[in-house]
Amino acid sequence: GGANPDWLSCCLDHPSLFSESPGDDFVDLVLKGETEYLERALELLRAKESWLPRELILSQVKKITNFDDTKFMDFVSPMLSAITPHRTIQNKALALLLNRYAQVKNAPIHSELKEITVTRWDNPWLAGSNKKWPSEVTEAGRALIADWLKSEFIEAFFTKMAEDGNTDRRRLNFWMKYRKHMNHVHFALGTAILDSTDPDLIFLRNKMKGLISSVRSKPVNAFIMYLGDVIAVEFSQMGNALYFYDASSSMPFDLSRPLGLSVDIGNSLKNSSGIRVHHKDGVSGFANWESACLSFMARKFGIHPDKAPGKDGKPFVSAEAVFR
Repeated sequence: GGANPDWLSCCLDHPSLFSESPGDDFVDLVLKGETEYLERALELLRAKESWLPRELILSQVKKITNFDDTKFMDFVSPMLSAITPHRTIQNKALALLLNRYAQVKNAPIHSELKEITVTRWDNPWLAGSNKKWPSEVTEAGRALIADWLKSEFIEAFFTKMAEDGNTDRRRLNFWMKYRKHMNHVHFALGTAILDSTDPDLIFLRNKMKGLISSVRSKPVNAFIMYLGDVIAVEFSQMGNALYFYDASSSMPFDLSRPLGLSVDIGNSLKNSSGIRVHHKDGVSGFANWESACLSFMARKFGIHPDKAPGKDGKPFVSAEAVFR
């Protein structure tokens, strides 16, 4: 019946502090930017440096995952900023955000979410990354980061590493349409890129760790794409043909050793066992090489643009039959 001290009144006014989701009473206010009441409560409870602020952030993350897509995406960046200082909750909070983002239809790439996720858990398709990725992350969440990374790598190759630089948009746009079919990508880089001290290229090489081989050339680089049983190899210089290889039984080259560019000589990326497709317009009745290559890939391999493998219930056409 006597007057309660302020800290006890705060506890009685906010029973959620003692629930499995502490701080739920404050979530709506914090999400609206009204933090004064929370700050007062933390001060009364001497809890600013305790577990409570971390649990409150998790409560906020859980709350926004129930919002509609548009509203949810508005809160992703603020939540990433909130969880960054608290490493003990990053795995759980990132998993919640990533799983929810993967449910957004036609979700745009969120660069900050991608960078934080890859920095903390590594590239999802690298060998050994399974140990770093929490089991709470769904397959859709992992696939989302993989897709974003493939988009970044495709653009990086055809802008920063290709002969024509920013003007080589045609090949970039073409392969972007097939990225969902790429279960793996790899890069063969010449010394001009491998030895470059350009900060952008150093940053890119670090992000591509585990995906780089050397090629015995200074200016020429290659982009190696794994599409089911098929390997496609594009070169940085437009004068080189696009090569397709059957990888169902064996690899046409050894990525653990330096790679060459002379046909059938040494460990070469250019092999007579492959199929060559040239980037020439007006050939075989097609107005441009993109149309010719699109038709070739659909007819020979059953691979169509913008359709993820298995979505229509049909598996890849086996390359073994195509190349036989």
